[in-house]
Amino acid sequence: MDAKKVFYLEAYDFISGLLEYTSRISDDLSKICVDDYDAKFKIARDAVNRLNASITKFVDKWGNDDEKICYSLKTIKEYYGFYCVTLSNSSPTMFRRDSKYITESLTTSKLALTCKLKRLKEKI
Repeated sequence: MDAKKVFYLEAYDFISGLLEYTSRISDDLSKICVDDYDAKFKIARDAVNRLNASITKFVDKWGNDDEKICYSLKTIKEYYGFYCVTLSNSSPTMFRRDSKYITESLTTSKLALTCKLKRLKEKI
């Protein structure tokens, strides 16, 4: 199998997993209250940090590609880094707004990743 095909298959699997995790994070953040936001934010922050580490590992392995998947992942990782800051600095007065912002932003990143997934499916 040629290197491009291997990349497409690995990228497809990677992005599929990323979408699954971001969906779980969004679901958790959309169902919070003042009593549990701190714990849920910590869990979400830890999950996002793991996703960022996975993105770094994937991008370091593959570098650049014709479909700009690695570039997109680098950009998404920057947003995810900002989510971690927001999740760390939220407060009882801000958690609802912060949660809404992150879930809406995750939805946007999921749309972009879904488009990449469709392109990859065409290539495979």
